[in-house]
Amino acid sequence: MAELATDLKSGNVMQDGKRFGLGQLFIRRLWALPELVESIRKNLGGRPKSINPKVAVSIRLDPQVVDAFTAKGEGWQSRINETLQKAIGL
Repeated sequence: MAELATDLKSGNVMQDGKRFGLGQLFIRRLWALPELVESIRKNLGGRPKSINPKVAVSIRLDPQVVDAFTAKGEGWQSRINETLQKAIGL
């Protein structure tokens, strides 16, 4: 493995006569370990993938409709979805 020289004040690393930032060096070394990269990618957090994901849409509603649903607090978009499902018999 190549010899590393680190300048801690600047955060630069010299490797094989080339200057890298510490972040660049980390990424270069990380990509040499595909199992580690895949493990990090799987554990990035966030919501688990849904079996039946919702579709993002843009819809224009009357202000009174939005006010009525948002007045009941969080989950107003889900309540609109439930209301629409009932209206079409799902």
